[in-house]
Amino acid sequence: MKTITLPKVVITLITIALFAVVLKSCKKVDKNAANTKEVAAKEAVLKAIQKEYGNVSAGIIIPVNKAADEYFYRDASGNMVSLYGNLTSRTGINGPSVCKANCNTTSNPADLRIIYTLDYVQRLYMCESSSIPDLAKSIVSVKWTVSVPFNFGYTIGNVPPLHYGNVVFKNSSGTPINTLTANNSEVTTTMIGADPSCPTWNNLWEVTYKFTQVSDGNFASGNTIEASVSLENDCALVGNVVASGYVSAPAFSQNAYLPCNRVDMVYAYSGITTVLGNTTAICTHPSGFTYTDYHQLEYRQVVAASGSLKWEDQIDIFGNPSSINWGIPLGGSTPSATFLPNDGVTLANITSGSGAWLVRYRNVKTGSCNEITPIGSIWPTPGLWVTKALYF
Repeated sequence: MKTITLPKVVITLITIALFAVVLKSCKKVDKNAANTKEVAAKEAVLKAIQKEYGNVSAGIIIPVNKAADEYFYRDASGNMVSLYGNLTSRTGINGPSVCKANCNTTSNPADLRIIYTLDYVQRLYMCESSSIPDLAKSIVSVKWTVSVPFNFGYTIGNVPPLHYGNVVFKNSSGTPINTLTANNSEVTTTMIGADPSCPTWNNLWEVTYKFTQVSDGNFASGNTIEASVSLENDCALVGNVVASGYVSAPAFSQNAYLPCNRVDMVYAYSGITTVLGNTTAICTHPSGFTYTDYHQLEYRQVVAASGSLKWEDQIDIFGNPSSINWGIPLGGSTPSATFLPNDGVTLANITSGSGAWLVRYRNVKTGSCNEITPIGSIWPTPGLWVTKALYF
């Protein structure tokens, strides 16, 4: 029988204690390192927000998803005339719903399918806002999805294309009180992919523009906003330009109190794998703002071969839908479909140089618009997703 002496017992106990201290210290260092990384990521996003927008918070996106009823093109005399005669319905026999030609296969402009859909209007409150309406300011952004059988970015003699984006504010009586216009350099057109309703002839394009230093007086209770767009193109058949009629959006003042009727902005940036919700880290939300409980956020990689930036087009190498991922909430360790709107998530699967990714998100308000499953298969208003393309 082996005898264990008292000194050996003491040495053994001391060794165990020291090992426990070292192990605990390592875990603490690892945890501190993780916290430091999260803080640095969040600070990077906040810095990007301030660089792009200045001091802002509470980005409210009002979904519209309504197509214009009227379209105008430039005729041979240089005048803007109705593209589809007196038709105001997009389902007319000769209306813009037709899909049978492009600019090179017909001599009749009415054969072209041209649909300009106002996706949403967005308002960003600025921190410098005061209680005096004429001094308080906001940023207004507009996004369209356009289906056309031609390309934008048309130039003559290296002259930039003549693009225009407009918004009109109206009071509760329907009287215009202010009109804003964005021109060439302020209007961005991005190819999304083939139009699934007319894949032979048409492509979908994303068109965006914004206005800064917009007086908050334009958003008085009952006021509404309308938008239109005029885009130069490479189609001589329509005189190289097609403009839309005005499309109306719901009142901002009402939707600020309806979290399920809007999407609060998520700040996602190229090259930064952390995104933040409708943050209060820069400045507080305006008085009377009704908070949402969570954001639901999903992301998936763009398949390079598809050439499409549409969410539903992304498939893997076997032809199956590509994986949908969920971020890891800051301070957490496992992926979650939702995260707190004043916090953020890390997009764990994204690596540097991995290419294009799509991020989409929407509001979650407990008891009103709940997140039901990780993909959100049940939703009162399933169209209320906002999608962004990011590049890494």
